[in-house]
Amino acid sequence: MFYLALVNQIVSVEPNQKEQIKVDLNDGNNNNNNQRVEGVVSNSGSSVPSTSASNSKNLLLQYNTVYEMIKHTQKNFSGNCNGRYGLEQTLNARKNVQSFGCDENTPTSPTLFQCHYIEAREDEPLRVCKFENIIIDTSKIDKKSDQNQRGQCFYNGNGCTSGSQVELKNYAVQGTCNIDKAQFKITSRDRMISRIWIPPYTPISSSQYQSKCTDQNTIHEPVVMVSRYDTTNLYHTLEDFIQVFNLYSVFDLPLNNTRLVIADNLKQGPFFDGWKLFYSRNYDVIRIGSLDSLRRDKKSQELCFKKVIIGALAEFSIVSRHVGRSDECRSSSTIKTFSQFVTESFNMSHIEPNPLEFSIVLIDRKNYKNDKWKGDQRLDDTRRIENMEEFAQNCEKAVKEALQRKGKKGEVKVVPRIVDFAVMTWKEQLEMAKRADLIVGVHGAGMANGVFLEGKSALLEIWKGSRNGNYHYENLARWLGLAYFRVQMAGERVVWNDISATFDEAVEGILER
Repeated sequence: MFYLALVNQIVSVEPNQKEQIKVDLNDGNNNNNNQRVEGVVSNSGSSVPSTSASNSKNLLLQYNTVYEMIKHTQKNFSGNCNGRYGLEQTLNARKNVQSFGCDENTPTSPTLFQCHYIEAREDEPLRVCKFENIIIDTSKIDKKSDQNQRGQCFYNGNGCTSGSQVELKNYAVQGTCNIDKAQFKITSRDRMISRIWIPPYTPISSSQYQSKCTDQNTIHEPVVMVSRYDTTNLYHTLEDFIQVFNLYSVFDLPLNNTRLVIADNLKQGPFFDGWKLFYSRNYDVIRIGSLDSLRRDKKSQELCFKKVIIGALAEFSIVSRHVGRSDECRSSSTIKTFSQFVTESFNMSHIEPNPLEFSIVLIDRKNYKNDKWKGDQRLDDTRRIENMEEFAQNCEKAVKEALQRKGKKGEVKVVPRIVDFAVMTWKEQLEMAKRADLIVGVHGAGMANGVFLEGKSALLEIWKGSRNGNYHYENLARWLGLAYFRVQMAGERVVWNDISATFDEAVEGILER
């Protein structure tokens, strides 16, 4: 199985196993502890398989579905917002279902079209929907959608507009019932289903359906259609992953027997392998323009599907709620389970901070062109720290002083690591985060790795310029039960006197937990 093969290739950073690209991750003889990390390879130039066994319960082996995993987590996870961010939300969505002219009470029609309500707002409901027993004519899929692969576009600053989604021509989707399109109110929050899948739907007779659908052109496994929000930004990619994670929970989809199809024209991006590893383990992830590759009957361009599931866009995921304010919820069994799910999938649940080392991960951002313009010139995003080396030295000194106050001088090695996540693989980023005691960085996508911090670790975010008021990472940390701290930065350089008190508070908290 590809899944097992991929897991066996996970990079595990161990002392003396890694050769530095700029500086070794764990070189105990390096006199300069301000380690600048920009990716690692093994001495042979290939990934080193992990030989450590997981000491925790393996959710993936124990459970076959996301829904079962969330139930398991909820048993030992108290929370005051279970209805919004936990198991109760899943249970409500599973039972809050509506048919639109096609349901199981129509015996002469094998086609079913139902939607589950994640949020049942009358003006703007958020729905995830399924078709059962439908036909997709692959000749009526806009192949340009597959060929453009435009890469990142911007929607309110990040993400992508609906123009990144595929186009299905008339008669592309066929079934044996009449969908009540008037009853199915078109909303912006579920535009993937309402604007892409409903308009080209065409009813056919049951006899036509039976004659068209043979074993040679029928897909029996559930198929999930995903239109991604972003492919290059880890935070927005996590929104995509978590939205589909929630989808699998609502429909109780089997992790080992579900296919995933990409229904957008974006580039793969650095996190693409996660789609197969998480959600399509026994099948290749394909683009919707390549659906005809599944046909065994090459004479027909029509494919029959027992079940097709279409989710909501990531910009409306539970992660996206209240990013403009500090959320009052302090727990989420769904987000906690997702974090465990990812680390288990990567076979990294056993990795944790070294008790003989205090690891400070300092995120070193590069300037890049953002979506703001002055005249015809695109402006640089300057969310970086110019005096990073000096900052790292101050961090190291402060932790050593805190250890001395605790009577632990010399017992624990303090290692600040200056890290450019943008040039590391996601596996390397994930492992770096799991080994960290403290992650520090200016607001940006790299901070999303805080989702994978261990329970005693902490996240310290630096707000700068236009990013004031973005509570993405505070909310994620709170939902996971992590310690979170924030400071303000005015210019291009960190003024230690402005940050030292908060930094000391974060370190003291870590040492006491």
